[in-house]
Amino acid sequence: MTILIASFVFFAVFILIPTRDYYKLTKILKEEKAQGHIYKVFSDANLMIMIQGVMFVFSVFIGIVYGPDQSQGQYTWYAIAIAMSGSAIGSMIGALLNRRLMYTDKGFLLKTHFVAYKSIKQFTRRKSLLGVTEVETYKGEQMTLTNKCAAFLQDLAKKK
Repeated sequence: MTILIASFVFFAVFILIPTRDYYKLTKILKEEKAQGHIYKVFSDANLMIMIQGVMFVFSVFIGIVYGPDQSQGQYTWYAIAIAMSGSAIGSMIGALLNRRLMYTDKGFLLKTHFVAYKSIKQFTRRKSLLGVTEVETYKGEQMTLTNKCAAFLQDLAKKK
């Protein structure tokens, strides 16, 4: 039974952390909209959301097929399914946050504030499994974007 409680805790943590960040972003976007700033969105999240959707379906499948087999009195398969489901849902929310770019004609949203295109110092492509690029401003602020989002941002910055 302890393993089930732990899996519910993991489920909650996996979902609550990205949800908190998503809530902060929506709050900032509402404030920006109230000031008359409307952002366009470039998203690179579809593939990641689809992959995590498959993971969610797989975790539910594990719970349904293997969960009822409690030959040792353990709830191991249910616990695995619950934790995997939370991870998949949290990753989908995270993809909406981390794999998109909010921009206007004058600049873009860097985490919680607006940055003009002319204040971009450099783009540094990092070697990683996920394919990311570091964007640095002249003020020393940094943001990690997917390579597709960073390339889109570079094109916007060149035009301005």
